[in-house]
Order: sequence, then C-alpha cells, then structure tokens
Amino acid sequence: MISIVLPTIEVLSKLKSILSNPATALSTKFMQYSKSFVVISTMFTASSPGADSISRNHFLRSSVRSNSSPVQVLS
Repeated sequence: MISIVLPTIEVLSKLKSILSNPATALSTKFMQYSKSFVVISTMFTASSPGADSISRNHFLRSSVRSNSSPVQVLS
C-alpha cells in the first residue's frame, strides 16, 4: 500500500509545481534538454573524423569576412 501511495504523492507534488508556475517548469526542462544536446553534439563532433578542420576552416573564413566588412549593430 505504501509503495503505491508514495509515487502518487510525488507525481501530485510535481504536477502542483508545474501548474503553479508553468514558465519555471518549462525553463527548467529547456535547460535540461539543452545541456543534453550540448553533450550529445560534442560527443558526435569529437568522434567525427575531420570535424576539427572543418570547424577551424569555417571559423577562419568567418573571421576574415568579418574583418573585411563593417559590422552593423541593430537596435
């Protein structure tokens, strides 16, 4: 009986928290998923052959382009 009641209380507590402040709950979930995405994408990039040279070349080309043209700031 107790093994059924405790999980139910935990679920109801989480539900109450989400319903009382949905923006915070959504923000928390977003942060959890973004951290997972960063870890997964970093692992994928690290295991891909040639990924470092592709990233480095892209960065160098972007730097050269940004130095040769004026930067516009939008407000």
